[in-house]
Amino acid sequence: DDGVGRWDGRRFVALRAPAGELSGPIGHIHRAADGAHWFGKVDGTLVRYDGQKFTAFGKADGIKGQFIGLGESPSSSAPDRSEWFMSHGGGALRYDGKGFSILTDTNARSDMIGFTLHCEPDGTVWLGSNWSGLTKFDGRKIMPLPKADREMGPSTCFAIHRVRSGVLWFGSGAGLYRYDRRTWTTLTSLDGLPSDRI
Repeated sequence: DDGVGRWDGRRFVALRAPAGELSGPIGHIHRAADGAHWFGKVDGTLVRYDGQKFTAFGKADGIKGQFIGLGESPSSSAPDRSEWFMSHGGGALRYDGKGFSILTDTNARSDMIGFTLHCEPDGTVWLGSNWSGLTKFDGRKIMPLPKADREMGPSTCFAIHRVRSGVLWFGSGAGLYRYDRRTWTTLTSLDGLPSDRI
């Protein structure tokens, strides 16, 4: 069924939006740093729920992509309390509490599928897609990785995870990549993984 259900400890209870903001398929759910919940819809709408009020954002707010939940964690909270979302076909979106900024890689194509992103404590944002692979937002624009990192890192990135030590892990179509800020290590099915697609 369409919409959102909330587990109250015993059963699922439907979360109803008065104007139908949550009707239709939901591709992603994100809990922001301020406690609000965001719902990404397949039709390209983002809905924010602060516990009392639903606010829907769409094409009128500059959002062009869809939110179909193809990757792991296509949203993340930044240290400045802005919220980031990766869309299918519409680039990366940054919400600063007032409105959206839309960022795209200069090499991105209109059919680019955004899979995942991760905000670092220093404000750097890693982005994973099917076309540009792994890229970074440096505070001004989205940039490709240095050549040496592009050659050693994943060409397609589905998931990004940072552990307490600061080491980053990237799931891809060609294995699992570990980056300790200096060197890359690749693990595949030959190393015991159940599949090369992570």
